[in-house]
Amino acid sequence: MNHWRPPARACTFVTLFAALATAPEVSAQSVAWLADSVATNVPSPTSIAFGPDGRLYVLQLNGRLNIFTLGPDGKPTSVQIAPVLNTDPTGVWACLGLSFDPLDPPDSVRVYVSRTRVYQPAYVGAYLGRLTKLTGPNFDKPVDVISGLPVSRMDHANNGTFFGDDGNLYLQQGGNTNSGAPGEGLNGFRDEGPLSAATLIAYIRRPGYDGHITHSDPEPGVAHQTGGFDVQVYAPGFRNPYDLVMHSNGYLYGTDNGPNVAFPNPTLWDCDSLGPTLVTSDELVLIEKGRYYGHPNRNRSALDPRQCRFHPVTEPSNAEYTAPLRVVTSSTNGILEYRSRRFSSAIRGDLFTGRYEGGLGRATLSADGRAITTYVAGGPMFGCLDIAEGPDGTLYGVRYATNQVLMQRPVETPQAVGPVVWRLWPERGPHDQARTVSLYGTRLALGVAPTVTLDGTPLAVTAFDSGRVTVVIPPMLTPGWRSLSIITSEGGDFATNAYRVIRPTLTDGDTGGPTITILEPERRYHDRMPPSLTINAYDRLGLGSVEVQFDGGPWQSLASDVPGQSVQMLHTLSNAAWNAASPGEHQIVVQATDDAGKVTTESWSWIKGLPQGGVRINSGGGGVWSSDGLWFSPDSAVLSGAMLATAQPIAKTLDQALYRDARASNGGQPAAEYSLQLPNRAYTLRLGFAEIDTTYACSGCRVFDVMAEGESVLPHLDLSHSPGAFHAVEHVVEALVMDGELRLSLGAGSHGALISAIEVYPLGLDDVTAPTIASIPEPQGFEYTTSPRLTISAADPADGELFAIE
Repeated sequence: MNHWRPPARACTFVTLFAALATAPEVSAQSVAWLADSVATNVPSPTSIAFGPDGRLYVLQLNGRLNIFTLGPDGKPTSVQIAPVLNTDPTGVWACLGLSFDPLDPPDSVRVYVSRTRVYQPAYVGAYLGRLTKLTGPNFDKPVDVISGLPVSRMDHANNGTFFGDDGNLYLQQGGNTNSGAPGEGLNGFRDEGPLSAATLIAYIRRPGYDGHITHSDPEPGVAHQTGGFDVQVYAPGFRNPYDLVMHSNGYLYGTDNGPNVAFPNPTLWDCDSLGPTLVTSDELVLIEKGRYYGHPNRNRSALDPRQCRFHPVTEPSNAEYTAPLRVVTSSTNGILEYRSRRFSSAIRGDLFTGRYEGGLGRATLSADGRAITTYVAGGPMFGCLDIAEGPDGTLYGVRYATNQVLMQRPVETPQAVGPVVWRLWPERGPHDQARTVSLYGTRLALGVAPTVTLDGTPLAVTAFDSGRVTVVIPPMLTPGWRSLSIITSEGGDFATNAYRVIRPTLTDGDTGGPTITILEPERRYHDRMPPSLTINAYDRLGLGSVEVQFDGGPWQSLASDVPGQSVQMLHTLSNAAWNAASPGEHQIVVQATDDAGKVTTESWSWIKGLPQGGVRINSGGGGVWSSDGLWFSPDSAVLSGAMLATAQPIAKTLDQALYRDARASNGGQPAAEYSLQLPNRAYTLRLGFAEIDTTYACSGCRVFDVMAEGESVLPHLDLSHSPGAFHAVEHVVEALVMDGELRLSLGAGSHGALISAIEVYPLGLDDVTAPTIASIPEPQGFEYTTSPRLTISAADPADGELFAIE
């Protein structure tokens, strides 16, 4: 036996770990562990958990299950190997989560595996993740409980899962980006989607539960969820959350991996502003519904503007962002609550975390569970991707890098007289069924069966010895934790919060009306052609009808007697209705009725024509109608730049006439520049580009900035690199006009610039008044040893927001 030393890269396990001197001494028992190896030939283990049958389940990356029956020393006495779950030869499968539902019937074990395909080319798809239930004696009968979960282009996917005390399933879902913006490496220019980068909740016990997730578009950045609405975002803002646990205090805690230096993607500071790559540490977080944890998601930001901005882990919490409980060393992954009463309950309720290449961490929570009071080394196990606690308080871990299953056993002086209960297993069960559970401890029985009660209710003892007593817990209708008492001829022991009765709260049927989502159209302003609207309606127990109304007119049926829970439809106003409408704003109202008669309405408005300040210009060419009925006037308001044209076809657009000409400047020439006379207010600029000069049809041959009102709004455009020469692309930016003129300049740089189309339209409320600045107070005194401070008050009369203060 070797005495424990600071862990090196490779370890020999049969060592003894004494608690660090900095660990709080809260009982007569010192916290010490004996470390050892359980198995040494388990390729690429990713997740570990104890099943309701008391066996140790270890999941490999390829989906193979290793099921160990353990002896009193924690070593395997036998092992069952279930077949590889994934046999698709075209895919690289990653099985990253393993869990058990405490409400499943006890007749046979059901294993829930979180799995997906990783390292795939883009055409394979962005929604490959599944949560699969394995049944049968050899766990070879898979049934998908959830499908259509997102996956990045590399290895961020659906990770750890936990069945909560509320009966719902919680799942850690990885993101598609490094710090909010698509880029090379991690995601292969795959943006975040509706369900990525978040803790998810699946309401698996709802009547008519639907976990088959579908999306409106193969590209996550522009997609919305069209099916599987019983799987939803619970808490957004995580980059790659690996694991989570519902603590006995009722809170969810989890781990999250911070941005990685190996993926040099830009950071999303807001939805239209990119910054350099950031590298931050990992997080230990308190996960609360609806809070935002700092990793951006532009897809969801349309409904939740908080998700436009990245927040570093060092930033304190504020009204929009929730900081972690603690910043931890990368790569921290697995997490559990220590439930055993070993060490005289000194560390019961502490959180243990596992590191991919490092030792365990142990976090002691404050009394209210909302802070960490101490964070110390948690024992000698090293390099564990995931960790689990056994019924006797032994900790087990999987070391992915060395194909090992490890353990660390508590070392304590046994009590000489009287029973001591360490833990019940399983320690959770349903309210309406009897459950057989076992008490683990010392001196639990001395030749005769002990007396065991749960909150005063006597329990039938079916088997017993000194270290284990098996009892039957009858149905108990009131949910919550129960305390256990055991009495022998030597005395007794009392364990609080020993068994949790679960009574799901989401089995009552529909509690609200339908959900209506109207996708925001590309433009709010339309000219001669009627606009189209994509409408999604959903109700968990069934839709009856969906209707639409234009400008307060008669209701028009879009769908009736909907077969199922959801419907998606594209609604286009009739030409007659649109032609009859006068210029200005018009409103459409969507009304959905569910099978119970509950009604929900949602509205959207369009403007026919362009309001004051609206401009469309076909740069470098004459007036043209776009394919969607928008009039672009001949090139005008030009200060500099030459006209350029081509006869070659332009890809990625239906508007050939709009993109086959351009206003351009070549290397060394003055920048192409426009001066648009516009009222003072904020504007949206939709700018079209296509490289049409064969001289510059090569990556890096033409790189330029777009400046609006002196600010760089599109830096370093290289059209031949993205989207490619003779391919059209649009960029949408914003600008604030303060002097009656919008100056748009395309910096010539060393390689020239060009622009194909310009569309400018007002953003938000009318605002024709510049911000006001209150009188600046005169500083008191005239001599200072340090720089004086001035208090400056500024406001915008329209909406209170300011673009900038200088």
